[in-house]
Amino acid sequence: MTLAPDPETKRKSFVNVQKKPLSECPQLKVIRIDGSIFFGAVNHVAEQLDQITKNYPEQAHILIVGGGIKLHRCRRMPNAQPGGPSPARERTPDLPQLPQREVVEVMKRGGCNKNIGEENVFHSKRQAIKSIVPRLDPERCRRCKVRIFYECAQMPGG
Repeated sequence: MTLAPDPETKRKSFVNVQKKPLSECPQLKVIRIDGSIFFGAVNHVAEQLDQITKNYPEQAHILIVGGGIKLHRCRRMPNAQPGGPSPARERTPDLPQLPQREVVEVMKRGGCNKNIGEENVFHSKRQAIKSIVPRLDPERCRRCKVRIFYECAQMPGG
């Protein structure tokens, strides 16, 4: 689901834009992934991220809020043979991630943080936004009329 900060709430709480139509940042797409992630779901998640990239090319940054993600341990496939073919390595998107602390620990143990980059893993939406907004294109920020994040005030044109 796509999220955006609600300007009517005191802390600009993030809400589902399908339930309450709100303006989104023209450069940053914020999505929330809920539910269980296991080996068989990896392709589906990757396909959904590719679809978002195709549908919203102007939003060059994607923040994945993963507070509702539950990871299942991957078990060895029952008919996997030692030395035999192994599943193809999945492409890991180079996107900022916002997972639960437990998910972060699993990602670290599995080496995922090396692909994503430690600088792209955050423990709160606020921390993520503070880090991502300065990475946005300053010329696009200068022309932006939306300015939905507190941090937008420090960007050109604010």
